[in-house]
Amino acid sequence: AVVSTQSTGGQVPPPAPTGPQCPVVDMASVYARIARNCQSEKYKNNWSELVAMYDIPPKHLLYDVDRNYVWVTVPKIASSNIKRLIIQSKSGFAPGSPELTAAMKEPHEFLAKCCLVTKEVAAEFYSLQRAYTFAFIRNPWTRLYSAYHDKILTFKSFDDYYNIRKILFVAREWTWEQVKQDDKVKQAAQDITFSEFLTMLAKTDAENFNDHWKPWFLLTDPCMIHYDYIGYLEDFENSFKQVHERVFGDIQVQVEPRYTNSTLVNDVIAAYKSVPQSLLDSVYSKYEDDFKIGGYSRDINCIGQELAVAG
Repeated sequence: AVVSTQSTGGQVPPPAPTGPQCPVVDMASVYARIARNCQSEKYKNNWSELVAMYDIPPKHLLYDVDRNYVWVTVPKIASSNIKRLIIQSKSGFAPGSPELTAAMKEPHEFLAKCCLVTKEVAAEFYSLQRAYTFAFIRNPWTRLYSAYHDKILTFKSFDDYYNIRKILFVAREWTWEQVKQDDKVKQAAQDITFSEFLTMLAKTDAENFNDHWKPWFLLTDPCMIHYDYIGYLEDFENSFKQVHERVFGDIQVQVEPRYTNSTLVNDVIAAYKSVPQSLLDSVYSKYEDDFKIGGYSRDINCIGQELAVAG
């Protein structure tokens, strides 16, 4: 085909844009979005009040008085890297050592002995009110896809098949008697679909979600906690560097390769395109605060959207 240049002064016009016009994620505006979403300045960092909201000490609030930080953890958002740093700082284990490898197999057990923000800790260490407080966030679409692959398809850390049973009960409408039959559950677990996982989420109160897919808005509680730094997993190299230099600068660390490579965008988009739009809308409603505060587009075609460098 011949492109006419008569009406463009001899210049070939640029091709018309194709595909979705995805907005750029403005990371630096996350704090302004928190203020708008929460509608008021309620920041207190009153850890005594916060931990009192839980029946048992929350596993996602970790602290160190000497290093003066509080980290609000969110599963499926690079938490293993920070946990490794904390364990190194508390134990002195060398990077790559057998001791560190063993501790990282059950990091919650190690951290529960040293680093949970309990009622007693919050009452004793008033300095935590001024601690450097940080968290990491992630596009909810990619986090859910990652959780499905890591925690449903491979059953990692869920030996009792609780979540598989719940999916079968909610999405496949199995009876209670059926979900109690271990052999049938284990057989059915081999082909749990992504849509069935999302159906379970759509029909469950987000407050009752497993932490690996609970909205990070509920875990980080940004309306009650003032954050000195919120990092993006999509910009993890820079985000991790910021926290490492501020809190763990004296500790040598190497980020594991699997965290430097994000989930393949095309695979994620393809997975969501197989899901009915009505189901996507229901799931989105559970994570609306995550999308709005993070500045992420709800359009599945915009998964992998560009990031504006945070100032």
